[in-house]
Parts: sequence; structure tokens; C-alpha cells
Amino acid sequence: MSRNYHKLVILLLITAVRAQSLEQIQTIDIPVVFQQHMEQYKQNPLLEILDQTIVLELKRLGFKVLPDKGPALNNGYYRITSNYVIKEDLLEIKLECFQPGNMNPFFSTSIKSRINLEIGSAVKKITAEAASRITQDTIDNPANLVRIVPETKKEDVNTEDSIPLKHYTLSANISPFLSTGRISDYFKYGNSYDLFFGYNYFLKQNYIGIGIFLSYIYFTADGVLLSSNNKLLSAGPETRINFKLNSFLETFLRINGGLTLFMMNRNNEGYKSTLIPFALGGMGLSFAILPAADMVLSMNFYTIFEESILITGFYPSAGVSIRM
Repeated sequence: MSRNYHKLVILLLITAVRAQSLEQIQTIDIPVVFQQHMEQYKQNPLLEILDQTIVLELKRLGFKVLPDKGPALNNGYYRITSNYVIKEDLLEIKLECFQPGNMNPFFSTSIKSRINLEIGSAVKKITAEAASRITQDTIDNPANLVRIVPETKKEDVNTEDSIPLKHYTLSANISPFLSTGRISDYFKYGNSYDLFFGYNYFLKQNYIGIGIFLSYIYFTADGVLLSSNNKLLSAGPETRINFKLNSFLETFLRINGGLTLFMMNRNNEGYKSTLIPFALGGMGLSFAILPAADMVLSMNFYTIFEESILITGFYPSAGVSIRM
């Protein structure tokens, strides 16, 4: 079974690549929702490959494939649902077609194929059959194209190949603060902790996060005559530009700045504090570990504009981000 499973994955990937490389054979421009099995992708990645193969074939046939936004919103469009059964070296695909506003399928079809090079032809055949019936239904019942529900707000629309969108992000990170420049003569590294809470504005597959950055850095500086314990409490706005690489992996750029409460305790004489500006920039990578949680790795450069000497350093962080 494992051997046939991997064989099927390879054959479907070949089919998907071929479909993606072909030009549209016609332009129908009929909106259709292909209801995918996104909630099951993590348990069974094969379902994602099967779903995306059919989506690519529908696009090749000229259909306007809309994001799967859940049963309530999907109900206003033509819909196609799928079911896959794998037994030994045999794959069975079943498709059902629904008219807008109708919960009962007006057309069902299925096909069986051995897990071999003919599987691509089987996917094309059954998808074309479903597409043909929907096209014919729009000719027989043109009012169905008028009954489509209005578009929702842009930020509520999911992308075709992503997990459900979450508008709020809360992330917590821990890292060493590795000093650079003149300040490194007094200390080499410190301990750093930070939080980010932001709101995400979605732009197709990518999104921009705007929120609040908070950080705490502690280090001990040693000079010839003096030593000091130092605490830096920083706060300010942050902007993140996130680029989705696939359904579970993202990269991002970040920039923030604001004010730092610089507290210094020289030779145990008590803390004295002052407010000074800071700036931070960096880039990172996040990958999903749970449906609403990511592991985040980033490399940043921190600058604190203290009057007598710039406090600068690298800020390699690791943490967890929660989407809400």
C-alpha cells in the first residue's frame, strides 16, 4: 500500500505540472467552487494533491475557480464536491455537481483508474465531464448565473491553497542579543524576550501585519573601572510583510521602531533610567506546527540610539506565533 501511495503521489504531481503548463483550451468564465478537503490535508497530504490537480484542470478548461469559503458562502455558486477511494493499486474518484442554492446534486459521476500513467487521463476525463454538465446547465438555466451571492469583503476571502485566514497574530520569541560595534568592548551578549500582537491585511496570497512590538533585553557590561547591569524595555509599532510560499510555509520582512526605557545600575548604586529611540529590522521564516500555530525563526538587527554610544547587535530569535 505504501508503495502504491507514493507512486500515486508522483503520478499526480506529473499530471498537475502538465495541466499547469498547458494553455486554456477555451474561456468559459463560469464561476465555480471546488469544495476541497483542507481540514484533512495535514492528516492526508494526498488529498491536497488530488484536489489541486482537479482545480488546475478546471482552470485549464477555462472555469473561474473561486476560493472555498465554507458551505454558507459556497452555496451561491455552482459547486463541485469530490470523494476519493484508494484500494490496493486502484483509485476511484467521484464528483458531484450542484446548482447555486441547491443542496442536492444535479449530476454525479465516478471513474476508476489503476495507479499508473493512465491516471492523468482519468482525472482529465472526469473533470471534463463535470465541467461539460455545468456548462450545459448554464445554457439550459441561464438564471443560475444571476443568482450568485455578492462578493464578501476582500479581507474575508481565503486564498485557493491556504489554510483558513486568521486576522490576528500573537507571537512570543526568545533570543540572545549579540552585540556589535564599539559596545561589544563592554559586553558580548545579553538575553532578549519579545512579543508582537498585530492585525493582518490580506492581499491575495500575501498579507501585511501591523501591530505593537514589545521587548526586554538584559545584559551586564564590564569596563576597566565600572560595571553595570542594564535593562532595556522597548515598545513601538511594527510592520510585517508576509509572503506565502505554500499552505504551511511563509517568509516575512519586519521593521519597527519606537522608544526604549534604558535602565542602568552602575556598581550597584541603583537604577537610573532614560528614554531613547530604537529601530529594528529583520527577516524570518514561519512554518505551521498546528492548524493555528506556527514556529517562527528570524534574524534581526537592533539599534538603540544611546547618546554616548550606539548599542547595536544581531538578534537571532526563535518562538511561537498563534493565529486568532
